Amino acid sequence: MSQFGTGVNHTYYQIDDEDPEEYDDAVGIKLPWDDPNEVYGIWDVWFWSEDKAGNIEDPQGPVNIKIDKASPHCEIWDPADRSNVPLGGGFWV
Repeated sequence: MSQFGTGVNHTYYQIDDEDPEEYDDAVGIKLPWDDPNEVYGIWDVWFWSEDKAGNIEDPQGPVNIKIDKASPHCEIWDPADRSNVPLGGGFWV
């Protein structure tokens, strides 16, 4: 890869107060956790890129990532008796 010209040279991300890391498509982002058996929490992720000319953009974000252990849940409010929910044209939650 040429280090000169135009285009993105590197993309970085930072999670909460952790050290910044270079983004790798093959790995994605690595969320920090203490116990690998309890991989859940809330993280703020900032990201930015550097182009081949060395220009660095301002950090973008935060993007909030939340992973919890709760099962998906949906409450039906209409019809009020919750007896019959037509699914004719699709079902939106």
